[in-house]
Amino acid sequence: SVLGNSLGGIYDTDWVVWGYAPVTYQSRKLTATDSLIPGRGYWIRKYSPGSVSLTATGTATPVTAGNPNCSSAAGCYEIALTAPPGGTSRYTLIGMPFPYPVGWWDVRLQVDGVGYALNDPANGYVAPSYWLWNGNGYDSYNGTTPGMTGILQPWQGFWMQVHPASQGHSLKLLIPPIPKYGFTPPARIPAVAQHPTPVNAGFRALDWLMAPAAASEPDDPAWYVRLIAETSTPAMRDRNNVFGQIATAAAGHDPHDLPKLAPFSPPSLSVVFPHPDWGPHAGDYASDYRPNRAASTPGRPADRWRFAIRTDRAGYPLRLRWEGPPDILSRSEVIDEDTGSRYPANDPALLHNGIPLTMTAPVRYFTWI
Repeated sequence: SVLGNSLGGIYDTDWVVWGYAPVTYQSRKLTATDSLIPGRGYWIRKYSPGSVSLTATGTATPVTAGNPNCSSAAGCYEIALTAPPGGTSRYTLIGMPFPYPVGWWDVRLQVDGVGYALNDPANGYVAPSYWLWNGNGYDSYNGTTPGMTGILQPWQGFWMQVHPASQGHSLKLLIPPIPKYGFTPPARIPAVAQHPTPVNAGFRALDWLMAPAAASEPDDPAWYVRLIAETSTPAMRDRNNVFGQIATAAAGHDPHDLPKLAPFSPPSLSVVFPHPDWGPHAGDYASDYRPNRAASTPGRPADRWRFAIRTDRAGYPLRLRWEGPPDILSRSEVIDEDTGSRYPANDPALLHNGIPLTMTAPVRYFTWI
């Protein structure tokens, strides 16, 4: 009843809406008379071919003024979060409530009336990251990690992870009406380097949402490289993957290492940094930062990163590309562990076209040195 006039066709024949129940943690197909609840995320699945535009009218998003925990004097849109049952963390699907972008670093958590920045070490109630489905995998973002700093976009539904520590507490997510039309988080992020046009130009319209690789600055040796895997048959891409060095990172797991969720359906394509060696934090990651100074010597210490390209099946023809500061690329190599081939990271042809490869298995490993 909410979307029928905009999408046309017959409900549950041409298209359907699914929601996620935060209490039962199950997906549910909505009936034609169900109402959409502000602050919740939904899927619209279209069965018929072709594209349509969704036209909607409404009133201004209501905000709660006078809450000192909100990062805006105008107030925040408040979304109640449900604590998970038992001793495991659970995910909940949130809907972006505003018609303009909002920086994740401006979002706050309120617990029993006390406000927390999401990256506050005292916040043991929710993960400081959020996750977006990009069509072939999940992208990871937070409010502080270079190259992974997120800006919520209108119409986005995003996943948050609520921890068992939230049991017995009243939790609210506070999203402020602070428009962000530029990439200007409060913490300084290294300058952006310019890079060649991507092989698959069809994805270029999405690139402004994510900063390219960072260039080092004289007074700040922090840097990162972005890895990109893409294929045109079918059209899939994953560029939500960075590694690098920064002063606030640890040699092992640290808050700059963002977990990467496994895709929930085929076709899928993702790049991950696998870390089975991280004990209680073992798993796949979208970012992998290390300290940018050795304990006993000045300058950037040498290091290496292992990463994997994963797909739902073998046979996909892919290209692996990267973006990064020239001084880092000039002394780096990419090693294909399947073939033993070594590729200089500053090769102009590779920077423009990437490494062409065919997935002979659903996973393929590489090492960057």
